[in-house]
Amino acid sequence: MKKLGIVEGSYGSLMSFSQRNSIVESLSDNSLNFYLYAPKEDPFIRKHIDLDHPKEWEEQFQNFCRNANEKHIQISAGLCPKTNDYGSLANKINKFKSLGCNHFAVLFDDTEDYDLKSQLDIFNRAESEFQDSEIIFCPSIYTSELVDQNQDTKAYFDSFKNDFPQDKTFIWTGPKVISEELNDEVDKDLKDMENSNIAVWDNYFTVDSCPEVLNYSYFDHLDIQYLKKKEMYFINLTGMAYTDNLIINTFGHFINGKTISFEELLKENKLDKNLIELIHLFNPKNKLKITDAENMKIKKILKEWFSPLKNEWYPYLHYLKKRGEK
Repeated sequence: MKKLGIVEGSYGSLMSFSQRNSIVESLSDNSLNFYLYAPKEDPFIRKHIDLDHPKEWEEQFQNFCRNANEKHIQISAGLCPKTNDYGSLANKINKFKSLGCNHFAVLFDDTEDYDLKSQLDIFNRAESEFQDSEIIFCPSIYTSELVDQNQDTKAYFDSFKNDFPQDKTFIWTGPKVISEELNDEVDKDLKDMENSNIAVWDNYFTVDSCPEVLNYSYFDHLDIQYLKKKEMYFINLTGMAYTDNLIINTFGHFINGKTISFEELLKENKLDKNLIELIHLFNPKNKLKITDAENMKIKKILKEWFSPLKNEWYPYLHYLKKRGEK
């Protein structure tokens, strides 16, 4: 079955389990089926993978998995192991399995570890030991943008294309870490790789690396035909509860053929009418100068719209206001 959903994979504050369960509800409401748990700020799945989470956290995670399973949402755990410590990875997989999670991603993103042989050794060993679980792989070079940094990165990527098992699934973010286009043309660096084995990690909406800018559109960056060729696709969320539910709802309408207009979708989600008129300003393809009339509407939104979503979007609205005053 095709896996479509989200990844909790950003830097910054960790979500609460209440927030995670709300996301599961949203996924279910929009006929989505996948949640990858991989926050960069959880030390127990990255730097301190050899240590257990607190017991209270484990109980909450187990309840979270139970809730997700009841709604037919598959929970996956993203784990970043040390390549010389397979024991800690195996123990962590066993721990997550005992909590109700049976899908895993072995992650080497943002590690500056270019020893592909050791990475594949630990990945293949985990696959061999845990044959009743599905395990996918994230290479150190997970986007075209990182390939040509230096000789090490070039050599790593060349070896990855040659040596990664063709029947296994790996994670890719597209031409850039935050890709503003996802289609067949921008995947030219993967032309020799099996298309369906690419799990697309979409960072389009993330805000952790650029705190003044929020991307939001009717998934204008994503080619639906490109998506149909992929067995796995997940959106990296923002960590903002109301924004994330809006993104999930938008994706649900996108994959169902945009049966309602973008304006109708935004009204359905109770966005301010002035904000609906200015929503194009959040599309990164629109590099437009903000007019005086638009800036007046932004000021009106800031003063007169009261909403939890407005509270989350305040920094981005304020940034647009500053742009309009230049």
